[in-house]
Amino acid sequence: MADSRSFASQVFSQLPKVQVTVKHSASNQSQDAMSVWIESLSTGQFEVCLRESRTFDGPHSNLLVNWMAYTNYPSSWGAKGSSEVVFSEYETPNARNSYALCKNINFTSPLYEPPVVLTTVLNGPNNRVNIGSQVKGPLVSWLEEVTKSYFRVCIKDDAGHDGQRANINVDYLVVGEVVAEINLLPNNKAYGLYSCPFITTSGFRICVKEVFVNRFDPLTVSYAVLADICLEGWAYYKGYCYRRISSCDSWSGSQATCATLGASLPSIHSQEENVYIQSLHGGDHSWLGLSDRNTEGTFVWSDGSQFNFHYWASHQPNNFHDEDCVHTLGVLKNHKYRWNDVNCSDCHKFTCKKDYNECKDFAYDCPVNATCVNNVGSYSCQCPAGFRLNGRNCTDIDECSSGSFSCHSRGQCVNIPGSYDCKCLPGYVGDGKTNCEAPRLTASSSCVLSKLTRTSGYFRITQFGSQYSNNMDCRWNFSSNTKIELVFHSFSTESSIDFVSVYDGGSVSSPLIRKMSGSSLPPPITSSSNNLYVKFSSDGTNAFDGFQATYRVLTAGSIRISGNTAIGRIEVYYDGQWGTVCDDAWDINDANVVCRQLGYTRAKRAYSGATHGQGTGPIWMDDLACSGSESHVYDCRHRGWGNHDCTHSRDASVECLSIRLANGGANYGRMEVYHNGQWGTVCDDSWDMNDADVVCRELGFPSASSAPHRARYGQGSDPIWMDNVRCRGDSSLLNCAHNGWGSHNCGHGEDASVICNT
Repeated sequence: MADSRSFASQVFSQLPKVQVTVKHSASNQSQDAMSVWIESLSTGQFEVCLRESRTFDGPHSNLLVNWMAYTNYPSSWGAKGSSEVVFSEYETPNARNSYALCKNINFTSPLYEPPVVLTTVLNGPNNRVNIGSQVKGPLVSWLEEVTKSYFRVCIKDDAGHDGQRANINVDYLVVGEVVAEINLLPNNKAYGLYSCPFITTSGFRICVKEVFVNRFDPLTVSYAVLADICLEGWAYYKGYCYRRISSCDSWSGSQATCATLGASLPSIHSQEENVYIQSLHGGDHSWLGLSDRNTEGTFVWSDGSQFNFHYWASHQPNNFHDEDCVHTLGVLKNHKYRWNDVNCSDCHKFTCKKDYNECKDFAYDCPVNATCVNNVGSYSCQCPAGFRLNGRNCTDIDECSSGSFSCHSRGQCVNIPGSYDCKCLPGYVGDGKTNCEAPRLTASSSCVLSKLTRTSGYFRITQFGSQYSNNMDCRWNFSSNTKIELVFHSFSTESSIDFVSVYDGGSVSSPLIRKMSGSSLPPPITSSSNNLYVKFSSDGTNAFDGFQATYRVLTAGSIRISGNTAIGRIEVYYDGQWGTVCDDAWDINDANVVCRQLGYTRAKRAYSGATHGQGTGPIWMDDLACSGSESHVYDCRHRGWGNHDCTHSRDASVECLSIRLANGGANYGRMEVYHNGQWGTVCDDSWDMNDADVVCRELGFPSASSAPHRARYGQGSDPIWMDNVRCRGDSSLLNCAHNGWGSHNCGHGEDASVICNT
């Protein structure tokens, strides 16, 4: 049997999806199986077809077909997909599938759990089933597999395939997160027959039947119960809740009633909504929230929404006898859901309309870190500040790339999730946003202090070559506009008696960083603030050599050699952390820039492959490409801070040249040595050609022609680093025997010099 269902006029602008289920019961007999499918679907109507699996054998009770037509499903359904499966007219059933046609449908993305899948067969336009004919039998569809990633749908013509049929479509709806299942096991009833009288508000009964055999295998029937979205007495439609009021009232009385319910008389913004509202009253007259009571001819909606749709009847509105309010004409007398203006005191039924708050009821689908924002008739997903909604995800807005940032002229934008940060360019300090300035440092002391540059210097207890006195109290105060680093190059105090204390601030009341004594060389110390305070105190007994230390400011791009010697692993300071340099493209040009930035003249050698041990922390620089003329390593091209494809097994290292010829020419001058961050001279005691040869070869000359004494090329300045040098074919002056660093009995009138052969 077949019946035609027509949609309300102009409801669908495109072909909808239709889901159908039959309620089937017969009097005084066991329940028979019923097949149901759809034919002749259009935007205006469809035909639903029913057929028993065996020949009709008498009258039935009412056959009720529940159906649902839609083009777009609301998010509150929890639906994950809706489409159709096409079984082409050229597909032929085979024995492997028991002469059924089956297809696997993959989900676009895996679900958390196997979903509920609802299906309906839509028979092709050229394959109408004529009840009573022997052309075709009933079409049956079923699901064989439903997983988190796909489902398998099958159809079968119970009358068999004769090679002549049109395409058959199976519409499906995938519903997630409302999964319920009924497990049915085989039993001894001959046909698996059950009584299925009705669906109630408290439950329903599901019937299954194996058509041609007296038994059936275990199976699972999935079902989805779509609960009411709005409160009891209200009906949901496209983001709004509607309540039908069957009693009549004036326009003002109706509006007042709706207001007490938190609603208004309905505004209409599409033909689909127009038909829906009028269908609530069975196509009878009802009030709309439209009137021109305030200004004749200017119609406005009572809920304040935009007047962007109307459906006036012919020659309406006409303001006949002061008609200022609008009602629907319905479908009676062929009015086709049009509108008419009438007197506001007339009595009509009405509908109340109010926004459905999807956010309040959690009936929304937003990314995890987004916030639901209720809008009139819908909702929107609002991502956190610094993110934008991109499909179903909140993605970071790159303010740096888009130019939507504000940093200091000597600052640079660094994108971070949800925002951006301003950092001063390497070599400058400040907050990066409003201030970036050159580093500065002031230092004061009651003992020995020497400032080498405006941002660095050295300090010690006494002058070179002398021990500190008893009962000393030395203090050093360092202040800067950035962090400060102390590096100890020698250390010798009376253990547990004479202490050196370092404070993270400007006085002894500041937090104590470290308290030291003995002969172990302390590690470098870095302030957390812009001040460091150092105190030394001795008692009245033994005296020792004390310590030698250097101080300097730390900025992004500061560098050091591990172990604070002339040879070792390169380490770079950035973003408050020390890190390493990858050896990709690492060469002598890069090494020369590193050595000059540290105060040396140039590099002797560039090493790769973590020759001097693997570092820790970030790998700050990779693919360094210095020309060799840069003043700082951060002036060279590289991948970007922290961007690399390396491990610490590829940390770069360097050996810097620690000697130079001063106050002369390329191959002659006063001999100077770089030690503990300072250039100093060499005393001419025992200075001879053996020593000069070592120096010249280390500088790249073949040999020495002379080893002048008595400050031939002028007197240098403190310190005097070496005395009684005794080289015997050594590869470097630093390897030659001498009295010890800073140990001498000379003045600068005895500074040694060298003349090399070219």
